[in-house]
Amino acid sequence: MQRNVAILIVNWKSSAMLLRCLACIAKQESIKPEIFVLDNSNDDPMAEVYCSRFPAVQFYKSKKNIGFAAGNNLLFQKTEEYEWVALINPDAFLEPDWLSKMISAANSYPEYSFFASRLIQSANHEILDGDGDTMHLSGLAWRKGNSEPVPHDVIKPYEVFSACAAATLYQRNVFESVGG
Repeated sequence: MQRNVAILIVNWKSSAMLLRCLACIAKQESIKPEIFVLDNSNDDPMAEVYCSRFPAVQFYKSKKNIGFAAGNNLLFQKTEEYEWVALINPDAFLEPDWLSKMISAANSYPEYSFFASRLIQSANHEILDGDGDTMHLSGLAWRKGNSEPVPHDVIKPYEVFSACAAATLYQRNVFESVGG
């Protein structure tokens, strides 16, 4: 049986933010994901302590910092039974309806294999961190809306070139087919 969603978090010296991130994930409405956390720092014992507070978390510790991409790919190997994989940074604090909205978008647009999030700066909640990535005909890519005011209108779906992996939902089989 295929399970719906696995969340992958690679932590590096950000345990305080990880605790808040996990608390936000625990408050997700209607969908309760399995959470896989890799701690890349050897000198911060709190990550494991914080993860132990959440029954849905499977905690792994790396002997050395293997980085974001390699860390996510390591965790990804543990998700064979899932249809969707979400990459979440420890400093991403999800709204309670984030996952249900992402899965709803995935169900509404089955021709797409990943779904980006609107990211808001943590220091100023009125400023965008990014609204997906866009690319110019010249090949230049950038974060759409970076450092612009947060639009207060309803978010309507639109295509993006790519998504910031701070909070993105990927169809697992497609993520695997491109090598992670």
